[in-house]
Amino acid sequence: MKRTVTPQDMETYARALQHARETGDLTSEEVDLLHARFIAEDADKTQWTIGIRSLQWHHRVNGKWVSAAPPRELQLELELMLVLKALQAPASRAATAPTPVATPSPAATPAPTPTPTPTPTPTPVPTASPKPTPQPRRCPKCGREVAANLKFCTMDGTRLP
Repeated sequence: MKRTVTPQDMETYARALQHARETGDLTSEEVDLLHARFIAEDADKTQWTIGIRSLQWHHRVNGKWVSAAPPRELQLELELMLVLKALQAPASRAATAPTPVATPSPAATPAPTPTPTPTPTPTPVPTASPKPTPQPRRCPKCGREVAANLKFCTMDGTRLP
């Protein structure tokens, strides 16, 4: 099922994807998988996408992506739109979060005298046993097998436990 989106919506989703990559909310693999599905269609069924780093628009012509200005309305898969909207919320909170202001310390307060710290006795470092290979897991919502290192299901966007 598809829903109507504007180019501005798509640009906001692209920024949210890039923000999720930068903050580590999604792995690069997860972002790449979502970006591969980040394709909308216009009324003529022409496919459109936007670069998540460049925010440059492209449409597919004879199997190749060509730079162009997008139409006013596009159709995007509802399932993907819901995943992107979920990513958009943390990105918009981060963009509007107030920047903490450093408060100068009072000049009259003397600096504390450092107390000597005893030198710790070195403890032997245990040898690490080899890590087991992470096993794939299943999405609790759709049942799709998902790689162990992913935080979201790449099919329906469900956050994985």
